[in-house]
Amino acid sequence: MSSSLFGVLTWLGHKETFVENGRRSDDWNLDEHGFCLLEDMPMPVAEKDLTQHAGFECREHPVLFGFQNERPQLLTPEAKEPSFGLDQWLVYYSHVAKAAKKVLPEAEYVIITGHSTFSAELSPFRQVAYALRSCFLGALRLLGTEETPPMGAMPDFIHADHTVEQGAHLLSTALESFNGLELGGRRVVSVNFWRNARAEARIQNHHMAVVNAQSISDDELQASKFKNYKMGGLEQYHLTHLSDNQRLVYFPNMESSEILVFKQRAYDVSDTNIVTPLAEPHKHHILHTAFLDPTAPRGTVPRKAIACPGVLVVLKAAEAKSDVKGDARSTLLHRTGLAPSWKKELKQTFPPEE
Repeated sequence: MSSSLFGVLTWLGHKETFVENGRRSDDWNLDEHGFCLLEDMPMPVAEKDLTQHAGFECREHPVLFGFQNERPQLLTPEAKEPSFGLDQWLVYYSHVAKAAKKVLPEAEYVIITGHSTFSAELSPFRQVAYALRSCFLGALRLLGTEETPPMGAMPDFIHADHTVEQGAHLLSTALESFNGLELGGRRVVSVNFWRNARAEARIQNHHMAVVNAQSISDDELQASKFKNYKMGGLEQYHLTHLSDNQRLVYFPNMESSEILVFKQRAYDVSDTNIVTPLAEPHKHHILHTAFLDPTAPRGTVPRKAIACPGVLVVLKAAEAKSDVKGDARSTLLHRTGLAPSWKKELKQTFPPEE
């Protein structure tokens, strides 16, 4: 095993940080903590069919699933066209829709926009880049500099994919692409699904970790807002390091049959197609990062990972009861009248690797 019973100490930003071993508890859930670990979800397709090319791929048409007897049903009209590309990824997307139904049983629709894959074996320059970055940050520490510059999706980049405002804009655009659906009175939750892609090896280094929503306040989240100009000025949340009260959690030795699920945003859609953020955004915009494990055994197999970021889970109308309060309701009112531009916007929405 590469990790201690309680967790590991690692450097995040310029601060030595304890990362808690999430396997010591079975109580993690989306409502209270913002994340959970799904088990017994075997990969539906072969690893080689999913990890030939590293990077983020956005679908020309978002893939829409409904449910019949709890089983995902592909509803995207373009899927009937030969140019759509009925490939192994559609099989995997159906698997992700099934996972979404498990963690959010009230799901009525699931919308998947693309996926991200990473293989250290296919990205040797990434290792060089991280080594250079480590030297650079070490020099900053020697100079007494407290700033840690955002560096894309390198390890120790603690972030949430979108701010409340950015997420509302993207959701408005997304819903316009499905104007045939009756989404009034629904709640839409954006969720990331992250897993180990290797069938033959557990993850022993470069783990994914998430911040426990119970350990961070709304004020702390809002104070971390920044524009990521490496991604076209996308508004995200980013912490250079954790405060003493903030808890980072990971699941050591993740197998390919496990999926780390964590929320990235949540909104209510009114009968007049107004998108309104839920109260307490710290529960819905879960900060996360990859990190290096100093206790990893020598010769550890390079990590391969697959993520479906920003999966939109549309909840049934009966379950979509608004809990937006006071100022939170007046913070944002985005109408779903924006022209759809999925391909353009989503290419700058998610980093190619986390």
